[in-house]
Amino acid sequence: FFDELLSCGPETFKTLSEAVKSALLSLKLVANKIYQAEGLICLLLYWMCPVHCKTQYNGEDTNNECDTGIDWSHRFEQLGAVLLSLTPTSRDIILTWLRENCDSDIFLNRFVKPLKEHLAHHLSINRGAGIALPSYSILLTWLLGVNELSPKISYENFYCDEVSNLPLESLVADMKGWRNTPEDQRVSKYFFCSFPFLLNVNVKRLMLRAEAQAG
Repeated sequence: FFDELLSCGPETFKTLSEAVKSALLSLKLVANKIYQAEGLICLLLYWMCPVHCKTQYNGEDTNNECDTGIDWSHRFEQLGAVLLSLTPTSRDIILTWLRENCDSDIFLNRFVKPLKEHLAHHLSINRGAGIALPSYSILLTWLLGVNELSPKISYENFYCDEVSNLPLESLVADMKGWRNTPEDQRVSKYFFCSFPFLLNVNVKRLMLRAEAQAG
């Protein structure tokens, strides 16, 4: 079924997009009332749908069978809002399912990589302004926690090249801002240093060295 979605015609793809938009808007309103495992698993199945593996599909992406130009990044942003609106109990049901039932290939390619892809997309189009960047970073933190309890992929798979490749001075400024902000106030502003798994080891070393040299 998932594979067939990527080869459907443009009209079908557009219809699917509108259906998804409507469903996510409805789910956002009742997300804190989704308790049953069956409903949460359906949400998981939507999350792992391969249409989210790219931010936009066009003819080149799908062998010229789906030249729609649909902005799936917005749909994925809506999905993130639904997931983050779940109650702690519902969130734990989803994370338990991932820990106990999700194999390493699905975990990496349908959950971790799409989040990094969309995070990088928003970073490139508006320097991370808006809710998408913090939302995806939080969801990646969820997945990192799953991976720590039930190792599926290497820690390096959580690195985001687009974050690590930001200008060093910007990352050092982020680190200084993070250090100078009281811990209980860091949730009100996005800092890359609040999500260190996004940065590779070499960049972290360079940041610490630059901070030390600056005194």
